[in-house]
Amino acid sequence: MNKNKTLGILFYLRKDKLSREGEAPIYLRITVDGQRSNLSTNRSIKPERWNDEADKVRGNTEEVKALNLYLTSFKSKVYEHHRLLMEKDKLITARTLRNTILGIGEKKYTLIEVFLYHNDQMQQKVGIDFVPATAVRYKTTLQHIKNFICLEYAVDDMLAF
Repeated sequence: MNKNKTLGILFYLRKDKLSREGEAPIYLRITVDGQRSNLSTNRSIKPERWNDEADKVRGNTEEVKALNLYLTSFKSKVYEHHRLLMEKDKLITARTLRNTILGIGEKKYTLIEVFLYHNDQMQQKVGIDFVPATAVRYKTTLQHIKNFICLEYAVDDMLAF
């Protein structure tokens, strides 16, 4: 499905959105087979410090090195998500790649949701594959997990994966 897809990654400045300090936000353009999608890096820089050819900030101060390292890691994140989509044989477009990076469209499951689902599946198999006591033990385990999360993390639930 994903054969012969071209991927282009480009950082650029939005000079039309200068801040009061005269800094332009840095955006990332993802291009897949000629289709574009843009994404903010949540970083900005004065336009005269930007090197268009190298897609990075000019200079060698610690601030500049940190910003360039951030941009490099941002680019690596795009390549990693692209690789993951390819491994899962998902449709890769500029928009789906952008949404994957932002976590849009992915269902996030909580630990309690997953455990409740498991317990429901177990309950349906009681008398077939499991004895009633097994289902009771899993319900008890769920209560212990809820108590642990509440005591350790002071929340009712947390993301499982």
